[in-house]
This record gives sequence, structure tokens and C-alpha cells, in this order.
Amino acid sequence: MLDDNRDRGHYIITDSKNFLLQELVSQSFAGRAGYLSLFALSYAELRNANLFTNDVSKIILTDGYPEIWDEKLNPSKWLNSYLQTYVQRNVRLLRNISNLSTFSKFVHICANHPGQTINRDELAKKTGVDNKTILAWLGLLENSYIIFQLYPWSTNSNKRLIKSPKLYFYDTRLLCHLLGLKDEVQLKKNSFYGAIFENWIISDVRKNTYNSDVLDKMYFFKDSVGNEVDLIIERDGKTTVIEIKSTQKFDSNMLKGLKILGKISSWRKSNTHL
Repeated sequence: MLDDNRDRGHYIITDSKNFLLQELVSQSFAGRAGYLSLFALSYAELRNANLFTNDVSKIILTDGYPEIWDEKLNPSKWLNSYLQTYVQRNVRLLRNISNLSTFSKFVHICANHPGQTINRDELAKKTGVDNKTILAWLGLLENSYIIFQLYPWSTNSNKRLIKSPKLYFYDTRLLCHLLGLKDEVQLKKNSFYGAIFENWIISDVRKNTYNSDVLDKMYFFKDSVGNEVDLIIERDGKTTVIEIKSTQKFDSNMLKGLKILGKISSWRKSNTHL
């Protein structure tokens, strides 16, 4: 197609099977093609389309798959089909996985660790596979836009910082579906509610970053004794530090991680949002 038509502005939209397509193409597209990631709808996109609501729990339980919004589908039924298709077709094509039930178990186990640092040994033990398989399967979930990994902020002057990435889902409706959460009452009562809320915020920031074509660097902070800051964003030499809480009551202890981060960092200025 590129050889036959040199005009700019042609688009080829593919799903996760594009990785297979790239392996079959022998020539390089360097300088001739660019790759864009098209994520599920962000909150800003829903708001611009007059589809948003101020009920955060309802947004979390619907989130961003366009077809669900466009055709007003039942999210649970749609996601059942989506997962079945994803696991049985896309995963089988992308990786030669013989035991799909074990892989499905792994996906559900990941859903029980939203916003948590990844312990591959623990995941391997719970799934019943080895550490290398867990590493490969995490890469598969990330490359097919089911999850993403948020890496820790670090400084050479402090070796006590956690070095493992955190696990987040791109779509909180999918996350809730895997956790068996079908309505707002179940969501709000669930012990993972705070983690799911945090997942929604960080995923939405990530979507907006890509949609704006701004390559923000996103990190989290956590030290060896558990002091933590949920999100650090670096853009154009400026740093924004964000602490995310789902509670309606403010407690000064919520600022502990921000204060500790400020002491060990060399930033002179930072924008802090609560």
C-alpha cells in the first residue's frame, strides 16, 4: 500500500494481532509509518460526547469501551464475550499457550492486585507456572492493552526505594468484571474500592497523556517501609506529585508520603494535588 500510494494520511486500524502482522513483514517502515495507540475512551472524551456522569462509581463500572457506550450494551454480557474471544483467539495467536484455563486464572489473579507492586514469584505460585512464564504473560497482557505497569521513581542517592513496578488495568469495567463486581453497592463495599478508584484515576491520566501526544513520564514513589505517593508526572522539567484518596474525610496523615518524598528529592518546586 505504501509503495502504491505515497500520499500521507492513510490509516490502518488493527487490534492486538498487529504484532503478528509486523512479524510477517520483512521490510522496515522507518520514516514511512508511525504507530498510534488507540485506548478505550477517557473521561474527557466521554464528557465531550455528553456521555459523562458525576457519579464516579457508575463511570468506573462502565469505563471506556466505545461499543458499550455507543450501543448502550450490558457491560457484563459484552465483557464475557470479549474475554472469551481475547483468551481463546488473540492469546492463542500471539503466544503458543497450550493451557488457556491457566492463563485465564492468571488474568483473574492479576485483577486481585490492582495498584499493587508486582511480585512475580507470588504470581507464579498462585498461578502454578514458573517465573519466566509470568514475565512473558505480563508482557502479553501489556502488549494487548489489558494492563500497564507503572514504574517506580528512583534516585541514585537512595537505595531503599521499591524497584518493582505496579500493575494497573486500562479499563476499570473489565477490572470490576474480573472481580465479580456488577453494581455500585458491590463496588463501594468491596475491599479493593480504594485501589480500583486509584486505578481509574491513573489509567485516565495515562490515556489523556497519549491522546494529547505529550510524552509525560509517569512514576510512583514507595520506600522499603511503605511510605508511598501514588503518581509522579514529569513534563518539560516540571514535576507534579499526586496523592489519590477515595475517602471524603481528610486526614493529615495522608500527606506523609508527600512530605517524605519532598525530603529525599532535590526538587525545588513541585505542584501537589490532593
